[in-house]
Amino acid sequence: MKNFGWLMAYVLTSFFGMIWSGYVFSIMWAWFIVSIFNAPVLSINSAIGLSLVVSYLTYHVDNKEDKRTAVEKLGSMVVNAAMKPLVFLAFGYIVRLFA
Repeated sequence: MKNFGWLMAYVLTSFFGMIWSGYVFSIMWAWFIVSIFNAPVLSINSAIGLSLVVSYLTYHVDNKEDKRTAVEKLGSMVVNAAMKPLVFLAFGYIVRLFA
């Protein structure tokens, strides 16, 4: 039962990360791509899909053994899912201010 709880935590974190990343991607697309290239605006669903395709095509497998505990792995995954898009959004906002 404990393993099922960890699995659900990983799945929910991945789900949250995909939605949050898609939202940030749609905002960044509107700020930079639409205004520069007159491209169509991406919906959040389209941004999530495009982000998944790019992630699928650029995914790299790490062959080294990970000796972290499940709690450490999940914590790292949560921080990465939440903070990476937030940092990109913050830097994108700052760059947009200078445009």
